[in-house]
Amino acid sequence: MTSPIVTVLMPVYNGGSFLAEAVESILGQTFTDFEFIIINDGSSDGSEDILLHYERLDERVHVYQQENRGLIASLNRGLDLARGKYLARMDADDISLPHRLARQVEILEQQPDLVILGSTYEVINETGKCIGVTRPLTFDTAIRWEMLFQCAFAHPSVMFRLNVLCKQRLAYDPGALHAEDYELWSRLLEYGQGMNCSEILIRRRVHDQQVGKTSAEQQQNTADEVARANLVHLGIELSISDVRIMRRWYGHFPSRLSKREIGLCPRWFEIIRIFSSRPGLDLAIWKSIRGRWVARIMLARSVEFTWPWWKMRLLWNLQLDDIKTMMSYLWHGLRCPNYGLNQE
Repeated sequence: MTSPIVTVLMPVYNGGSFLAEAVESILGQTFTDFEFIIINDGSSDGSEDILLHYERLDERVHVYQQENRGLIASLNRGLDLARGKYLARMDADDISLPHRLARQVEILEQQPDLVILGSTYEVINETGKCIGVTRPLTFDTAIRWEMLFQCAFAHPSVMFRLNVLCKQRLAYDPGALHAEDYELWSRLLEYGQGMNCSEILIRRRVHDQQVGKTSAEQQQNTADEVARANLVHLGIELSISDVRIMRRWYGHFPSRLSKREIGLCPRWFEIIRIFSSRPGLDLAIWKSIRGRWVARIMLARSVEFTWPWWKMRLLWNLQLDDIKTMMSYLWHGLRCPNYGLNQE
């Protein structure tokens, strides 16, 4: 049997509400050389009947039934079954736009150093109404910086090279509960580049039953551990509570810092220094990112009014370009407070 170009992998657990729409969005792709592996993880809501209907309807659909084992076990079973050159993730409550697979295959074929490819996505509610568009960072250098602190890819938008996973014996980590994608993509990026396509390729649904809402605390804790491991891999040892602060910083850097946060600033500069020495960085992109973070820290004030002697210790880290960037932010900040400081 000839292997398909793409394996689409979708785990399902009680996904009946949106399942048919998700399946049909894959079957309606303009790119047709794919197999659609669906792991039904012990659903009890009628999902099985929906899936078996589509399996009878289209020979590319392969449904595998199992007792409930959880998402990570389902994903790893799917990886074992996959035969494609590329693997595309799909969730049972999302929608892939008709050209998604075609566009991602085209990009991966053109860029052999690319191992993982996500995309911009439209956010929809339970009724399918668009409530926004999320534009992840596009280029590898910016993605690698973000991955130190949080996942830079929307997992249902991802397509990656399956042979890299097989060769490097990579799989989803059972210990990375509810942040398994962040953990796996962090390891995968050791073997090639990452990218997010600027085109909208999926419609990602938000609703009350998704993991980010039902298991938010567990997801946050696991993501903290993954970020800590990423920083250790970079050469930075931090406590989990310090990592949690830095992850908050990445999301929104405060204009006023507590005493503890001031104490972490030298470590953040150390992260910047080590990251700056990594090979393969796009220097133009990194210059902008580095300059923005230097400006954020050097222009921040303390919660308690004190002379900023702590900033003097950081000055040795600064390059001429950092100083120019900082002065640019300061100039604009005089007219518009926090100008651009919390934008990547």
